Amino acid sequence: MANPVIHFEIPVGATKLNKVKRFYEDIFGWKIEKVPKMPYWTVQTEKTNPRTRMPEKRGMINGGMMKKNGEPGPVIVLQVKNVKNHLKKAEERGARVMSKIMEVEGMGLYARIKDPAGNLIGLWQNK
Repeated sequence: MANPVIHFEIPVGATKLNKVKRFYEDIFGWKIEKVPKMPYWTVQTEKTNPRTRMPEKRGMINGGMMKKNGEPGPVIVLQVKNVKNHLKKAEERGARVMSKIMEVEGMGLYARIKDPAGNLIGLWQNK
């Protein structure tokens, strides 16, 4: 199937970051680590390959945690072949582009849209 869900993001109020981090680590056994020089934490739900930073077990996804910035709730991230093309298609079908295309540490490209129902969706293109 095209454009699978490959990542999730959990927005958290700045004053609750440590509490929420401990919650997910204690309840679900996830490993959550701060990304240097970024206001972002990686969330490992499954053993991760250190080279690719992707889950070793097929079909599993990892995620991230960041300071809440108006997000209505968790964000799912879909893998696409071309972020620019998908932003254009999404806009033509009633979505709103919420961010410019960003390069992430030489790993890929990322942008966000709001679908016609107001859900925040991330779009990811591998490098």
